[in-house]
Amino acid sequence: MGLTETEETNKFTFEAFAAHPFYTEVNRTLVQQALAHLSSRSAENPITIVDMAFFCNAIHLVPDKHSAFQHIASILVSGGIFACNSAFYEGTYVLGTERFYRLWTRRAVSWLRKEHPDVHLSREAKAVAMQWLTPEEYVASLKETGFNQVETTNQDVLISLDAWRDLGQYWLFIEGALPGVPLAQGASALENAVYQAGQELGLTEVARTWLQIIATKA
Repeated sequence: MGLTETEETNKFTFEAFAAHPFYTEVNRTLVQQALAHLSSRSAENPITIVDMAFFCNAIHLVPDKHSAFQHIASILVSGGIFACNSAFYEGTYVLGTERFYRLWTRRAVSWLRKEHPDVHLSREAKAVAMQWLTPEEYVASLKETGFNQVETTNQDVLISLDAWRDLGQYWLFIEGALPGVPLAQGASALENAVYQAGQELGLTEVARTWLQIIATKA
């Protein structure tokens, strides 16, 4: 599906996941980090702050990542701050998260086989929504396009099973977790499986490391 939203994808949005309190706190921390950079700047010089919201989680979907960051750089022509966060990059799982995620998807696949035996996962290629960028790739791309200073920090958060359920209703996540599965069936499978996985592992919350990025352009 790429980044193109359709009438179908608009039924499976990110809003429910973003409404959870932990997500507000993560983004508040990001804003505070961005604002801290303003204290050393002259009040006489205009400043542009660009918050790309879910951009860092979605940038791996853009074929030409360099051009994507170059577009951001062109917005900040007279100097500014680029701030974003990403929870979904490879290597960020804290202890237990990968085990939970893999069990969750396995249980979702089992549910599909039972309830929708005619539905099959794509075996051709790794879903585009699961092709991650590493923190180093974020930093390198930003510096190559003119951001002379890039700072990254990690923030560990606890995500409830309810929040994971809501994430499993987001079309890009469904596409990544269950490639090739129709969105409605994928959302149902992930919703039914998330609590089963949590119960099997004795978990009501699952930790995740959030990557915070602040890039400045002189």
